Amino acid sequence: MAKEKIKDKVPSEYEEQKIVVKYLTELKEQEKIITFFATTNENTTYKQSKKWAIIAEIKARASGKRKGVSDLCVVLWDKVLFIEMKKNDKKARTKKEQIEFLKDINTSTVCFGSVCYGAKDAIDYINLFIKDKQ
Repeated sequence: MAKEKIKDKVPSEYEEQKIVVKYLTELKEQEKIITFFATTNENTTYKQSKKWAIIAEIKARASGKRKGVSDLCVVLWDKVLFIEMKKNDKKARTKKEQIEFLKDINTSTVCFGSVCYGAKDAIDYINLFIKDKQ
């Protein structure tokens, strides 16, 4: 009988982001944030055909799509948070464009951005800025 390696499976970035979105939904219901949204920067038309993927990408860039835009945007009453989600894994890497985007965001006096490794890290980051609505 061959020995099988049992690894603790690290949740995907998608699974981690779903947890954060659930938390943000609760914060919105409690009126602790104004709103939030996820950006979809991936081009999924490549599954249909390479030609259509290229056309879709050209159109998206012409209409404002930027490389490196963070995964989540959270709008508070006096601040806007940008969160780049990564799975909680030492192998997770942040792309150059993502780092540049967050650097630009953090030059603002009302926008704040961070790379968060896993749902707990993202929730902790959000909680730094949340205060009870007056």
